[in-house]
Order: sequence, then C-alpha cells, then structure tokens
Amino acid sequence: MFQIGNYHVTEKLFESTGTIIYRAINRSDDNSGIPETVILKHLKHNCPTPEQLARFRREFELTSRLGSKGVIQAYELIRFENSLMMVLEDIQGESLAALYKDRPMRLPEFWRFA
Repeated sequence: MFQIGNYHVTEKLFESTGTIIYRAINRSDDNSGIPETVILKHLKHNCPTPEQLARFRREFELTSRLGSKGVIQAYELIRFENSLMMVLEDIQGESLAALYKDRPMRLPEFWRFA
C-alpha cells in the first residue's frame, strides 16, 4: 500500500471518525525490540487540535505503562505529517465486525467479550 517511516502498510483494518488503524511490516534494520508485524493507529485529522494530540499522547502513555498479560503492548509514538501515530502490538486478531458479519452475536458469546 504505502510506507510510513520504517513501516510498510499492508492493509487498513478499521476507520472511525477520529482514527485509522493499519496493519504494517516493520522494515527497521535496528534491533529495537519492535516485532516484524505491527498495528499503526493514526489520528485521522490532518491538523488535529492540541486537545486531540494530548488525548492521543495520554492514550499511548497509559497503554505503554500497563504492560500486563492480555493487554496489547504500545511500542512507540511517532510523528506522521501534522499528526501522531501509535505503533502497537499485532495479535493477529479478527475484528468482531468481521467475526459476526454473517450472523448476529448470541448472548453467551456477548458475555464472553463483555
């Protein structure tokens, strides 16, 4: 698709009103501890407000501090154009929208995710 810094974007996974989520390949030559496949979460607005940038930074900081099993790892926060982008762990999961595209979610399944 396209390149963002050391990351080659391979697919768009999700788009909301405020963010775009991509899957990407890490092309960095250094041994930074960032795995080969990652998730990139990008603020959608070309010129986000200072409040949007601060909220996104806080989200990154909180996620990176959690560091417990069952919580995705936040690797780095990078500047992209006039905005910010988070580099996150890719657990190779599938979205609930994709899982339940052809049928509704049953109540026992719902409780498992709740």
